[in-house]
Amino acid sequence: MKGSKQCTIKFKCDVCNIIYKTNKSLLQHKYLQHNPVQKIFTCKACGKQFFKKQLFQYHEARHLKDFKMKCTECDKGFYTNSDFKNHYETRHKGTRYVCEKCEKSYLNKYAFKRHLRTHEITYEKKEYKCLLCEKIYESSGGLNKHKLSHKNTAYICDICGKTVTSTQSLNNHMMLHSGEKPFICDACGKSFNKKMLLKIHERIHTKEKPYTCSFCNKKFTQRSALKTHLRYHSGERPYPCRICQKGCVTKYLLKIHSKTHGIALVDV
Repeated sequence: MKGSKQCTIKFKCDVCNIIYKTNKSLLQHKYLQHNPVQKIFTCKACGKQFFKKQLFQYHEARHLKDFKMKCTECDKGFYTNSDFKNHYETRHKGTRYVCEKCEKSYLNKYAFKRHLRTHEITYEKKEYKCLLCEKIYESSGGLNKHKLSHKNTAYICDICGKTVTSTQSLNNHMMLHSGEKPFICDACGKSFNKKMLLKIHERIHTKEKPYTCSFCNKKFTQRSALKTHLRYHSGERPYPCRICQKGCVTKYLLKIHSKTHGIALVDV
């Protein structure tokens, strides 16, 4: 695409082929996922997990309020010097961090850095979904804490034998057998078996487009559409042609391209 920035993806796991944007992310992934003797430290208070004991201890101390130092201005406690320094600069010296792109300001340096990443062309807001009940959380810690609610609980479908861990998940699953679609669109009458599917559909009528490209500001009704669109900016082409190696941004476009070679791909 003319005028677009190119993003080169370099870091690929040699065990499972997952691709990462930074070497640090790749190393952390391999340390956590492919090291059978690696110990994971899990916070009992919030469920957040750590692969380094020191980071776990820093985090746990915040729950226990086991502070190493206190601010002389307001008596607030801190476990590390960096936390205290950030607090003092923002709360008592009046330091503010302002985004040059949208002029949004922050008192906290780390919150400001997180915000800056939302302007990157490859940025995609992470969602952590529970595979058992499909609840979505904004952090891995929130999801891990939620998972504890499923422990030692099982509900079995008497039709196919599938096991789930909540009554809501069982009710949702049973709709697949019954064909029941209780969520109905007020505008056109179309029905769905999940409330989330209805919510996505309703955007057709309301014209709501909550997902915005941080590079060109184009808006989309679904996150998946935005994800595909971002590939045009980044240059990512995850679906290569087996004949000529031309890359495509979606499986559908790969199928269309394959017809130029006189073949019809069934499984891509």
